[in-house]
Amino acid sequence: LIRLPAGLALDGSNLPVTYPAPEADTAAPRTASPWLRCLARLLTEEGSELRDGDADGRLTDFGPYLRSLPRTYDTLLDKAAWPENAVNRLLGGTALGRMVSEDRRRGVLRQRYGLGVRPYLGHVGVPGEGDKDEGEGEGGGFEAFRRACACISTRGFHLEPDASSRQEEGATYSGPFLLPYIDLLNHSTSSPCTTLRRDPADGAFTMIAERSLLQGEEVCHAYGTDLTSAQLLQTFGFVEEGTALRASEGSWDGVNSGTVTPATFSAGEVLKACQSVLGSTYPSELRALMARTGVPDEAWDLPPAHGGRDVLSSGLIPDDVMVAPDVPLSEELLTLLCLPFLPDDAYAEWKADPCLWTEEVLGDYFLGKLALRSLVLAIGSKMEGYPPLRPLECGLGDGGQSGEGDRDWDNRLLARLLNAPHAEEGGGQLRKRAIYALAVRLEEKRCLNMLKKKLVDLAEELDEESAGEEKEAGGGDHPTKKIRL
Repeated sequence: LIRLPAGLALDGSNLPVTYPAPEADTAAPRTASPWLRCLARLLTEEGSELRDGDADGRLTDFGPYLRSLPRTYDTLLDKAAWPENAVNRLLGGTALGRMVSEDRRRGVLRQRYGLGVRPYLGHVGVPGEGDKDEGEGEGGGFEAFRRACACISTRGFHLEPDASSRQEEGATYSGPFLLPYIDLLNHSTSSPCTTLRRDPADGAFTMIAERSLLQGEEVCHAYGTDLTSAQLLQTFGFVEEGTALRASEGSWDGVNSGTVTPATFSAGEVLKACQSVLGSTYPSELRALMARTGVPDEAWDLPPAHGGRDVLSSGLIPDDVMVAPDVPLSEELLTLLCLPFLPDDAYAEWKADPCLWTEEVLGDYFLGKLALRSLVLAIGSKMEGYPPLRPLECGLGDGGQSGEGDRDWDNRLLARLLNAPHAEEGGGQLRKRAIYALAVRLEEKRCLNMLKKKLVDLAEELDEESAGEEKEAGGGDHPTKKIRL
């Protein structure tokens, strides 16, 4: 369908891989990532309308392509597209919203530019990067960098490394590539019909048809087939309409039915749930059940709910831990869940020699039940932590309702947004943001519900294994051990 000569692609394959560290002359050279080199190439071309584009010295004019690119991008990098109130309200409670808010608060993008990006841009001679004040200000170099980040994020292509790619220091450059004309294709996972390939003979980029195309059919390309709504929104600035529709209906059948947006817990949220369990009647009920049914494992005296254990000072456990139902619980999360319940002597041993534990630690009946109970409580708190949204703040004309306490409110609100007629531009932009945010939220809620079911199954496995151990020890048959998680 499309053939683009290699010399008409913008990429960083010909730029230096290493550059001197700015801190001191004796510091080891830094390594520039493929992304950074592509960004430097884009900014270099933006600084000059004509550029010597290949080894033969022929002039390649990228000016028309660069002038066709958007000046703004509707991504989370752009505070005009996603202002603070939209991030806080619409993405509030989600892992993505938390990450964006924290990155903006700490100025992560500006730090990245100043510490790692700008020295490389100066090293390769990007125009406009010689003036320190101009480069680090609100406009100038930083704004050009931020716009280039959004451009590469939304339009860049990656390929599997192949023999035709240029080898450099043992690595193969496989992207990102900016491919004029090819990057006009829109995204679809429901009706993609193209595949991007690299011609091994001359390195040309070709977009081929995977099937016969109907007359008048839009030619689409899948930017990724296993991307979650959060990944799509973070990378490209949109969520696929089909994904949003499935989220509104609560039916996850379709191309991405197996893809689940992971959820994130802060360490503080997990510890708060553990303290709730310590301060509840659950441990005593569990201890009584173990005595009544003859569970071989030991039930020990627990520390107080607010005993002052500093379980985060070891540095092994991050501030945020990610969970997903299709992967095992992380060692960091398991360790965090178990430390508050350890006997004092066991905790003292851990403090002397900190380590992370695998899922085998849940094999102890008493500790396993307490840890699983705590994570279920954390899930419940997380589900209640999403701010209820009103129709008016989502771009719908009627306000008043917030959906607080309505379990299916997010689904019904998203369905209304998808069916709402297009109105003035301002309201349309707000509705679009709300659709994307609700799709992310509902995918994350799905993750939490699936994880909760997994935890219940793990608790039942503990009961069954414990009953088997009792029987082998001659304890006879006992009623099934069940305490609601």
